[in-house]
Amino acid sequence: SEWACLLCYPVHSESCEKSKRGTMSMQFMAQKSFHPSTQYNQKKVWLAQQEEKARKKRDDERQKQLEEERKASREGGTGKRRRKDTMVGFMYMAPPGFLEAKEREKREAEAAAAAADGSAE
Repeated sequence: SEWACLLCYPVHSESCEKSKRGTMSMQFMAQKSFHPSTQYNQKKVWLAQQEEKARKKRDDERQKQLEEERKASREGGTGKRRRKDTMVGFMYMAPPGFLEAKEREKREAEAAAAAADGSAE
């Protein structure tokens, strides 16, 4: 190579055996599975960074939602009502199609009663 090992540059020349050994050991270390410059390890670091960003974003959203709920509960009447409606309001509503089915049963019962009255006469 054109330059000597960075560790022994001031002392040793390019042809020095010690500088060649240092270069070889560094190349050998770069092939190890735990070396940070391997593509697999760089991918693991990148994935960990992405997961950390996602976790931080989730935590920020949760914190913002909690602050909104606290603010609404401090405001009083409308805030509490709105919070209750969003939390358990679905429990007090009729299921979808329930009212229509009840009306249909009522009409069928009236029609059956009218038909029974008509046939009894």
